[in-house]
Amino acid sequence: MSGKDWRCYVLTGLLVVATLFGRPSRASAEKASLAPAVVAAKSVFLENETGNPAVLETAKKEFGDWGRFSFAQSEDDGDLIVIFSHKFGMDVFGDVSFTVMDVYVRGVTDSPAFEAKNAVKLIWDPQRRTRVCITDFRKRLEKKN
Repeated sequence: MSGKDWRCYVLTGLLVVATLFGRPSRASAEKASLAPAVVAAKSVFLENETGNPAVLETAKKEFGDWGRFSFAQSEDDGDLIVIFSHKFGMDVFGDVSFTVMDVYVRGVTDSPAFEAKNAVKLIWDPQRRTRVCITDFRKRLEKKN
């Protein structure tokens, strides 16, 4: 290996290390505190924009089993609006997709109070992706209390 090749490997390694450790991680941003309105919320309105009815069925079961929230019948009645979508792509049949759960505080629609994106991992079962999103939210909310 020539000296030039060796330096190239070293510089590439340093670049990788600097990229991984030289900037704040997304995890630290995700650990930002939840809004007090999220912590105090008593009801949720669930909206399914995925086109897959199993997502909403699973969400109702998971939130129901959790028992922390009652279900609102409309966006206007819910303290939180929970929207399940496929922001990162979905084929027309819904076979390969990434479930994203955004939690909005009623009346604040400019940005979500919480975003669950762990289901971006390639999980083929839509019910499991939904459970992963709700579990992320539950962990964050329960850390707050």
